[in-house]
Amino acid sequence: MSKIGNKKKLLLALWGLILAFVLIELSLNIYSNFYKKQHSPRYESAQIDAKKFNIICLGDSFTYGVGAGFKNSYPAQLEEILKQKNEVRGFKVYNLGVPGQNSSQVLLKLKENLKFFKPDIVIVMIGCNDHYNFEDVKAENIYLLIKSKIFLSQFRILKLLNISIENLKCKFRKNNSQLEGISSSLEVARRHKLNCEYDKTIELLLKLFRSDPNNKIVQLELKDALIRQNKIEESIRNYRYLLNDFPGNNFLRNQLYNSYIHQAGYYLVLKKYNESRMFYKKALDLKIDNKSANLGIQIDELGLHSAVSSQILSDNLDSIVKICKEKRITLMFSGYPHDDSRVMLEIANLNNIPLVDQKSVFDNLLIQAPLEKYFISKDDRHCTKEGYQIIAKNIASIILKSINKLK
Repeated sequence: MSKIGNKKKLLLALWGLILAFVLIELSLNIYSNFYKKQHSPRYESAQIDAKKFNIICLGDSFTYGVGAGFKNSYPAQLEEILKQKNEVRGFKVYNLGVPGQNSSQVLLKLKENLKFFKPDIVIVMIGCNDHYNFEDVKAENIYLLIKSKIFLSQFRILKLLNISIENLKCKFRKNNSQLEGISSSLEVARRHKLNCEYDKTIELLLKLFRSDPNNKIVQLELKDALIRQNKIEESIRNYRYLLNDFPGNNFLRNQLYNSYIHQAGYYLVLKKYNESRMFYKKALDLKIDNKSANLGIQIDELGLHSAVSSQILSDNLDSIVKICKEKRITLMFSGYPHDDSRVMLEIANLNNIPLVDQKSVFDNLLIQAPLEKYFISKDDRHCTKEGYQIIAKNIASIILKSINKLK
């Protein structure tokens, strides 16, 4: 009898653990969805004017405008070009680019965005992050090893566990009230960031970093805020300031290295070669092994073949096409200025979707102009203001042609 009783207790304990896991996972997913809505670029419903010709631009950092800033992004310049070329029709272009976003995340939010913005045209420039960002990827048509890794990565309870392990040493040194203070301060910093109050955001995050320099969440928030502020001199000053106090911090060293490279590219555009050499030398003096930035290594670490990431992109683009066709919304694809996508080209040809070949245009421009006129640097192919203007002009010409055909 005692053995049977022990078995029952063991089974009850096991079911209890399973139930607890499910409840915690459900709670974390609910919180995650709430957090994403609170901390994503948002437009108010009152801003949506159905009388205007509304366009939404979906994508990653190349859509957001990293390198030149949100106000100089291609969607912002596209709106101005369309208004100048066609004064009769009112145009409104919404920038829904999110740095680091993959095609699965664009697809996930597509129906919600279509319902909210009711766009006349959807422009998609996406795919370059699919090689390393597996957030929200559906584990379909993927090799077994990759399936298991992506499947496990979806559990937020495991993500929470990983974060907890990363910060275990820090947490041992803090009491509960301090932890609550960090969480609450992060929330305030994120709200400042949503309002584009980057100075206040950075000031608060610098204080949080000093109190806990190894906190991965604080590091990521600080990096994101400095990128969005788009003042490279400020980034360099802040990273150097912190590195003086935390000389062994690899995060600071890597970010300072990237900032030096960015600044060197900026001076090359201005033909200030001495200043440019100075910043390249400063970057080299940090002796950073830049292999960590190589996406190929990240792919190898995951055991991911390029064919698999291509399949993910193909499936997602195909779904985007089907949704837009069902909603009878015009869809356009845009390639990247530095790279063309065979996958996007195939989907466009199969479905008769307009595809703007940005790379060919930029390749021709670079025959007579230095690379740094249109790109941040050789290592960072995000665009300058002039580069995003070229992207906007190329897209505008296709849009205006299609509108003229409807007249």
